[in-house]
Amino acid sequence: SLSLSLSPSLSLALRAWAYRGHGRQVGVSLGTSDTLVGISHTPAPRLHAHLMPHPSFPDAFFAMLVYKNGARARCAVCDAACGGAWGTLEASLAKSQPGNAGRLLLHLPMPEITPHILATGVHREDESGAPAPGPFSDDEEVRGVVEGRALSMSLHAQEIGIAFPPAKVVLTGGCAQNKRVCKVMADVFGCAVEVNSQAVGDTAALGAALRAQQAATAPDPPRGTVTQRHRDTETERETQRQ
Repeated sequence: SLSLSLSPSLSLALRAWAYRGHGRQVGVSLGTSDTLVGISHTPAPRLHAHLMPHPSFPDAFFAMLVYKNGARARCAVCDAACGGAWGTLEASLAKSQPGNAGRLLLHLPMPEITPHILATGVHREDESGAPAPGPFSDDEEVRGVVEGRALSMSLHAQEIGIAFPPAKVVLTGGCAQNKRVCKVMADVFGCAVEVNSQAVGDTAALGAALRAQQAATAPDPPRGTVTQRHRDTETERETQRQ
């Protein structure tokens, strides 16, 4: 549920940004946990994703991905590779190349929920999925943990029916203050990234205001449309299970 995945106030902010783009904007929060929200017109349910009838657009679904390993994974790499200095991490991203020479990093201090992975630890692979030869450099560790999250979000968002590339990524959370992290997100998602400086530390207040504006100005959907569509979806799922 939303209450178990991220705070309601943060959810309000991210959903409001998605509303404003009528499905072509994606909201991303990079904080203690990492979250992506968007709108899907062709929903494809997955066990690790949230898909719900959209409260404002009768023909759309609200889609959300939540990652358990967010800031904790980035901080661990920052401590090990950059001496805990975020300025050094930013400089490392500036000099390393997009794609990380095909070297992939999965840093899991805790079991992950998107997708479900119980094995914790650090997994280093090449672009074929085989164990990467030799150790990673500090720069490869840094780019791997940042770029890997962006690649995962892009992949799983497309799997659940969010249209790509989006028109814009609206980025919030503590890591949104890092310009090089924003650049990685823009490169992977293939679109502009917007960071509202007022929202980085006040997402809850901004989200409540945007949600109130949306509720006051958006037209009401036809009565019963969302409920009937939800029932049709549940009937289809039950038929598939049988």
